[in-house]
Amino acid sequence: MTLSEAVNLVTMASLPLAVFAVWWGVRTYRGQMNAQLFLAFTERYENIICNAPPEFRSWRLNPNATPLAVTQDVRTSILAYLNLCSEEHYLWQNGYLDHAIWRIWSDELERTLRSDLLRREWPKLKEGFQSYGHFCEFVDRAQAKPVSVGTS
Repeated sequence: MTLSEAVNLVTMASLPLAVFAVWWGVRTYRGQMNAQLFLAFTERYENIICNAPPEFRSWRLNPNATPLAVTQDVRTSILAYLNLCSEEHYLWQNGYLDHAIWRIWSDELERTLRSDLLRREWPKLKEGFQSYGHFCEFVDRAQAKPVSVGTS
């Protein structure tokens, strides 16, 4: 075997290793980015809930309770929550958010969207989301589903 043949053989053998290294790097990077997104959005959700008026926090813990009266502070909290959810939806829809994370968030979001409070408030807030029609469609589809037994 000549030196040139040996170099070609080593080069050919290293190609799969290089492809694997790139794949592994991308996979690791995506995992880290999804973890950071998860933590950042979880923190934003906590801030929305902690800064919401007490009646909203109480409702959030028990959405089956009697629908609360909507004050400007409650509507602002709903708007902040929907804005957060629309951003999560955007990230998922454009492939920036792992499907496993989206499934966790979307199940809870859909349950919340079907609550009496959100069904009542969405028509008043929908116009603010018209620039993101896919989210409006998501909300409309979620609200069109029947309310499951035990949820509102």
